[in-house]
Amino acid sequence: MDEFPDLKLCLGHAGGYVAFGIARMDKGWRAGALPNQPEFDDARSYIKHAPSEYLRSFYYDCCTHSEATLRFLLDTVGADRVMLGTDWRVRWTSTTRSLDQEPREPDGRREGGHPLEDRHRVLGL
Repeated sequence: MDEFPDLKLCLGHAGGYVAFGIARMDKGWRAGALPNQPEFDDARSYIKHAPSEYLRSFYYDCCTHSEATLRFLLDTVGADRVMLGTDWRVRWTSTTRSLDQEPREPDGRREGGHPLEDRHRVLGL
C-alpha cells in the first residue's frame, strides 16, 4: 500500500484474518527491530509502518455470518471501510438483518457510514 496509495482493494469475508490478527502482525513487525531475532529479519522489509496502520487502507465486505464478528470489524476498521458482502445464491445467510438495528442520523442515514452505502463514493465513480 506504500507503493500504490490510491489502489482500492476490498477484502472478502470481512478481510478474513486481517482485522482479527492485527495485534499478532504488529508484534511480528515490532520484533523485526529487535536484535537477535533472525526469524523476523524481513518483517520490516516490505512495509514502512506497523500493519495496523494499514487497516484503513482497505475496504472489507460485511459477509461475516455473525453479528459479533461484524461488530468487531466495524469497531476495528470503521463503518466507512465496510461494504455490502453476500453469499448470494447460497441460501444460508442473511447479511443485512442485524444491520437494520444500527442507530440512524435524523435524516435516516446510518451513523458513521454503513455497509450498504453507495459504492460510487468509495470507488470514485
